[in-house]
Amino acid sequence: MILFYWVIAGLSHILPRNVALFITYRIADLMYITLYRHRLLIVYKNLDMLYGFKIPLWRKKRLALRIW
Repeated sequence: MILFYWVIAGLSHILPRNVALFITYRIADLMYITLYRHRLLIVYKNLDMLYGFKIPLWRKKRLALRIW
């Protein structure tokens, strides 16, 4: 994983800013879908505690994605 980070960090100095941001957001989306999927229930519970009431699932999903 660290090697992957160094490759991406190196490419970020070569690529134009908009391209680098696009790639970064897509990688974050991929990690959200694959690696952090099992942690969503924890995030949802934390959001419920933060807002003090139940919020719709679609809103939780949007907020969880923005957290990552």
